[in-house]
Amino acid sequence: MQISLSRRLRKLNNRGVSLVELIVAMAILSIVAVIVYRGILLAAKTNAKANYQHKATTLSQNTMEGLKATDLEDILQQFTYPTYPNGAGTNVNNFKILPSYMLEASTSVVGSWGLTDNTGKAILDADGHISPIVPSISLTGESNGYTKTSDGKYYMYVQNAVLQGIDYDIFVTLDGSAYSQTVTDETKVTASTYNSVVSAQIPKMDATFDGVATDSLEYDTTVLEGMRTTYSDPTLELINRIINVSISSTTYADGKTYSTVSVTYTYNAGPNPASPAHTETTDPVFIFDNKDDPENDLRNVFIFFRPTYGTGTDEIIINNPRDREVGVYLIKLDTASLVYDELDTYRMSVDLWESDAGNDAKATILTNLPKLKINADNSVAQPTNVKYKKGGFETSDKVSKLKVTDITGESSTDRIMDVTVDVFRAGGFSVKDQIEAGKTLAEVEQMYKDAGKNCLATMKSTIRN
Repeated sequence: MQISLSRRLRKLNNRGVSLVELIVAMAILSIVAVIVYRGILLAAKTNAKANYQHKATTLSQNTMEGLKATDLEDILQQFTYPTYPNGAGTNVNNFKILPSYMLEASTSVVGSWGLTDNTGKAILDADGHISPIVPSISLTGESNGYTKTSDGKYYMYVQNAVLQGIDYDIFVTLDGSAYSQTVTDETKVTASTYNSVVSAQIPKMDATFDGVATDSLEYDTTVLEGMRTTYSDPTLELINRIINVSISSTTYADGKTYSTVSVTYTYNAGPNPASPAHTETTDPVFIFDNKDDPENDLRNVFIFFRPTYGTGTDEIIINNPRDREVGVYLIKLDTASLVYDELDTYRMSVDLWESDAGNDAKATILTNLPKLKINADNSVAQPTNVKYKKGGFETSDKVSKLKVTDITGESSTDRIMDVTVDVFRAGGFSVKDQIEAGKTLAEVEQMYKDAGKNCLATMKSTIRN
C-alpha cells in the first residue's frame, strides 16, 4: 500500500510545465533582460562620455601649458602661420603649442581669426592664412603685429586635433580687456591699466647673437638685508648700484671674431656714493660667449633692470674698448603695482666708455629711459632723471657723440591676457570654410552648440608676457 502510493505521487510530480507558465516566465525574463541591457547601454554611454571628457580635459591642459610657455606674439604667429616654406619646396611645422603627434591627421588644421577693420570679415593672404599686420623690419630685429577683433579679443582654433584616435576641435580666446582700462593718472600703473601703458618696443632676442641680462629684485633685497645685518648701519637705506657691462672681443687672423659680454653688479652703501661706507660686488656673469661658434658674432646686448626707487641711485657703465658696433638695449622695468611717487627724486646715469671719448660712438644705446636731446649745434639737453655720459664726461662736446635711440612705442601692447580653451568633439564641417564665408570664430563655436555638441572641457588661466 505504501509502495503503491509512493509510485502514484512520483508519477504526479513528473508532469511538464504548462504553456501559460512558460509564457509568464519568458515575459519576466524579457523584462529583466531589457532592464539589464538598458543598464549596460547606459553604462557604456557613460563610460564613453567620460572617456571623451577625460581625453578632452587632457587636450585642454596640453593646450594651456603650450600657451603659457609661449610669448603672446609667438602664439599669434604660430596660429596664423602654422607652417612656412623651408626653401626646398616643402613646409616646416612652425606650430609648437601642441605636440606634433596630436596633429598627425591629414585633416588637422590650425588657424586664427584676425581683423584689419571692424567689418567682421577675416582677411586672408594668398596662402589662405589669416593676414597679420607686419610692420617694417628694423636693423636690429624683426617683429610682427596682429590686430584684435572689434571686441578686443584674439580668437584661434585647432581643428581635428587627435588624441588616442579621437578627433577634437579646440577654440582659444585671449582677452585682455580686464587689463586695458584707460590710463587716467600717468603717475601710476595698476593691473587694470597694464595693457594700456605704452611700453618699450624690443626686437626678438636670439641667444645665438644676443646677450641678455635681467637683474633680480630678490637678489637686490638679499644683498641689502645682508649688508644691514653685517654692518648694522641705518645709512644702508641709501644705495648706489652700479651695473657694469663689459664687451670684449678678439679678431683672429682668419677674420673670425671671438666675443664675450659680462655683467657685474656693485652695491655701494652710505650717504656719499663717492666714498661708500660698505661695498658688495657680484662675480661677473657671462651673458654672451661665441668661442664655440665664432661664425655667429655679437649683435645686441639687452640689460633689463628695475630702478632702485627710494633707495639711492643707479649707474650703468658700458665698457666697449674695442669699439664694437652693437646695439645696447637698456630696458627699465616697472611692475604692475608700481606707484611713481618717488620718480621725481630718482636719479641714474648711463656712461659709455670706448677707445676715445671724443670720437663718435660705435655702440648704439636703445632705451626707454627719458630722452636725450642733441641739438643741431651739438648742444645737449639732458633729461631730469638721467645723465648721459661718454667716457665719464657730461660736457656737450662728448655727450653729443653718443647715439641714443628712444624705443618707447607709439602704442600700448597687450601683455596680460585671460585665456579660455574650449574643447569639442570634431564638428564635421570646416572651420576655415566658415571663416572664409565671413563667420567669426565666436559664431562658429555657437554652431557647435546649436548642433548639440556640448563643450567637453573648458580651461581658464592668465598669461603674462
